[in-house]
Amino acid sequence: MFDTIRTTSNDVAWGAHSGYATSKPSDLPSELLVSMLDEMDYGVLLVDAQLHIRHTNHLARYELNAGQVLRKVDGQLYTAQAHHQAELVQAAWRAEMGHRSMIEVGSDHTKFSLAVVPLKHDAQNAILVVCGKRQNGESLSMQFFANATKLSRGEVTVLQGLCEGLKAEDIASHNGVCVSTVRSQIISIRQKTGTHNIRDLVKRVAALPPMVPALRMGSLQ
Repeated sequence: MFDTIRTTSNDVAWGAHSGYATSKPSDLPSELLVSMLDEMDYGVLLVDAQLHIRHTNHLARYELNAGQVLRKVDGQLYTAQAHHQAELVQAAWRAEMGHRSMIEVGSDHTKFSLAVVPLKHDAQNAILVVCGKRQNGESLSMQFFANATKLSRGEVTVLQGLCEGLKAEDIASHNGVCVSTVRSQIISIRQKTGTHNIRDLVKRVAALPPMVPALRMGSLQ
């Protein structure tokens, strides 16, 4: 389990006094706010202190329907593995006290992190649960990144493998090519993206804005 961080009133008030113009949620159509959340390539849930689910975006509903890590039972949020439920309940309790926290849920093959964040609007309290990403590869963000840097199809495949933590030998074996070919592609990718090494390259991809492909959105409905 990770450490908790307390959310202060200064954190909440910063936007109002930072000089940036912002719109109140009431000024925006609810459908627009829902669409905004659905465009994020992370599962997002809004729950109360008792973990009653108030809203989910597309990816969160996908996770709940899959039931491998998170489940919806009688309108409440549960972890698929019972021994993680106590951690989720405790994180929700800490959120009620104004503390942010992060926990890990799932089994060895499906494990990922959940960020549990307190929210407050006027007299209403809620809790935001954000699901971590399973892997960096095969995202719309990477496709745009590949197009912008003019990567070839083969280079995109290599880049996806690197983001999944594979070595050049593993990528070559999986794609049925020589290791020297993969290494040449890595050099080309680094030159096209202006990165100094594989670590910088993977960090750059991981920092891309999360985007959900339209086809994927349709498959999650």
